[in-house]
Amino acid sequence: ATLLGVFTLEDLTNLSHHLHFFDYEEGEVVMQQGEDATWVGIVLRGELEAAGADGRVVGSMGAGKVVGEIAFFTGGKRLADVRGAKSGVLAFIMMPNLEALFDSCAHTAVKLIRVFGASSVYQL
Repeated sequence: ATLLGVFTLEDLTNLSHHLHFFDYEEGEVVMQQGEDATWVGIVLRGELEAAGADGRVVGSMGAGKVVGEIAFFTGGKRLADVRGAKSGVLAFIMMPNLEALFDSCAHTAVKLIRVFGASSVYQL
């Protein structure tokens, strides 16, 4: 089961007004170490891999996994490069969109935050 299973059809409709989607290719960098964390995302299809400064892969994220949540919510910088291991689609939300989601659909926004939080806990 993925973390996405908590969303109802109504939640998904609410989210559709605030999420952006990005198609990525194998090898394409979607996040660079040291950049400001301006978005957080969920892998919808494909696989991403995180690589340290030396280029070694330190983790991977498949469909249903959250990417970029720690730096996003702490206001920090990205700690790794993240690139496509298998081409796919990433759904992401930026802070202004998250704030707008809270204003318009607080219950959906709370579920989304819980998904991000649960993802962080599972990684520990």
